[in-house]
Amino acid sequence: MSQRIGQQLGTYRLLRVLGEGGFATVYLGEHIHLGTLAAIKLLHLSFAPEDSEAFRQEAQLIARLEHPHIVRVLDYDVQAGTPFLVMSFAPGGTLRTLHPRGTVVPRPTHGGPSSPWREAPSHRPASGRAPIGTPLCAV
Repeated sequence: MSQRIGQQLGTYRLLRVLGEGGFATVYLGEHIHLGTLAAIKLLHLSFAPEDSEAFRQEAQLIARLEHPHIVRVLDYDVQAGTPFLVMSFAPGGTLRTLHPRGTVVPRPTHGGPSSPWREAPSHRPASGRAPIGTPLCAV
């Protein structure tokens, strides 16, 4: 899929391949007017015109998701029957390079010194007890 490098999709010029999978290739793209970088996920399928509406609705839904651990969808389009998503670019690499297959990723712990249960006692249960799973320590 590297034959698309240098091409323009929407308002983005494709600079290089960031990753490739069974359903899509992700490119680093540069906005042609603003010079900002984004990840452009180009799906490996073509859409019939009636499929474009379903893709638009799904892109709208995904674009509403905001969380520090989710890459934001900034835009979408279908160009020459090929759908693509414009997402915020995370320069740290892929999850696969950060955590190779078989790596155990530690889960975040709750109830530590920065826990909201420590900082806002008014939000504790009426019993005054810490929620289940919260380590007991002096507050």
